Amino acid sequence: MLIDGHYLVGWSMLSSLISCYRDPFVEVANHKLELTALYQDCCRIYFSTKEYIRKHKLSKIYVFNGRLSYTKAILDAANAMSIYCAVHERGATFKKYSLFTNHTVHNISKITECVIKSWNDQTDLVKRKEIGSLFYENRKNNIIGSWAGFLDLQDPTLLPLNWDSKKHNVVL
Repeated sequence: MLIDGHYLVGWSMLSSLISCYRDPFVEVANHKLELTALYQDCCRIYFSTKEYIRKHKLSKIYVFNGRLSYTKAILDAANAMSIYCAVHERGATFKKYSLFTNHTVHNISKITECVIKSWNDQTDLVKRKEIGSLFYENRKNNIIGSWAGFLDLQDPTLLPLNWDSKKHNVVL
């Protein structure tokens, strides 16, 4: 992310660390050497990508998943150079993918715009309702598609001891 022309690497480094250790509560203080090396790598990638774009006069660049430190460095370099950057993300199945222009799928305001546009582009209201309903029904029944999901190994018959089915339960 760029703010006032400054390259900010923190969130992408944290994302890489979380992915590496598969721990969303990773203790940053325990990884100082690793983070120092990661920071240096991010900066090298960011500045070398800007130089590569300048040297080869690129007008377009593609990157796979722009949330990790090294891919986010490329995305941010493209944004700093004001060139088109398509961020490739997996789709609902192995045969589908998405390209996001100059942002990642994790950019809430931009992805909200994409979802609203896609929703409004489907003018057949019956089909739109079927597609929207099917998404939530499939999620409710743990039908995710071809990709592994967080619930794949969960036993749906097991609930916490303090579960109260008389209450309206929301699970995140």
